[in-house]
Amino acid sequence: MLRLLAWAVNITPKPASAAQGVIRFYKEDASAVVTVKAGTVIQTERINGRVYELAITEDVVMASGTASALLPVKATGTGGAYNLAPGYYRILPVAVDGISHVASEENWLTVPGADEESDDELRERCRNQFNLVGNYHTDAVYRSMIAGVAGLSIDRIFFEHEAPRGPGTANAYLLLDSGVASAPFVDAVNDYINTQGHHGHGDDMQCYAMPETLHDLAVTVWVRNLNNISDDEQKRLKDGIENLIRCAFRENTDYDVRRTWP
Repeated sequence: MLRLLAWAVNITPKPASAAQGVIRFYKEDASAVVTVKAGTVIQTERINGRVYELAITEDVVMASGTASALLPVKATGTGGAYNLAPGYYRILPVAVDGISHVASEENWLTVPGADEESDDELRERCRNQFNLVGNYHTDAVYRSMIAGVAGLSIDRIFFEHEAPRGPGTANAYLLLDSGVASAPFVDAVNDYINTQGHHGHGDDMQCYAMPETLHDLAVTVWVRNLNNISDDEQKRLKDGIENLIRCAFRENTDYDVRRTWP
């Protein structure tokens, strides 16, 4: 019934999609020519029992004289869980000749992955459609456009009014469930709105990644009895605690915790 209502207001439920981005590969010898084959896998450590993998999308030749290069990757599965924070993807399960190590850097995520749109998210978009009627570009219009292009749910798009960059300006801040909205991703949304003519007459609308604040956290965990826990188990426990905390700050989605909101 909800799908039928969505169709009636010109909305198509969004399917699941795979994350895309770039991973930096470092050569052992900068003077060597190294070929990285399509399908080469980069993965994370185990996060709450699950390992996430990316795969190189095309053969890439790293020329002599370059110490490293950014190579295009795509998640091996669909969903927003692959939108991990920088630093998670750093393991080559199968060694590549001439490559010393790999790393996911800041702005590695160019196209965020998305889960299949839930009923609640679809319901919110349907409600938003009733605010689109009119001759002006209101928040609802921009929210609908951004959600459609960016694959975000509309409750993760936040507007700043009152001319933040001068008369006639407004900003929109984009928040992902996991990971950080990278510059290429935000640029693609701005291109759709401003360059391709989907803005109102005289409007100056710019999208940005949600600004971050940095905090040092010191966490103490009390364990009832460590005598029967091996060193490896203690390390896994600490890693799990760290990943749970990082989940609360939207760096992964593998734990059922309350996440930060603006």
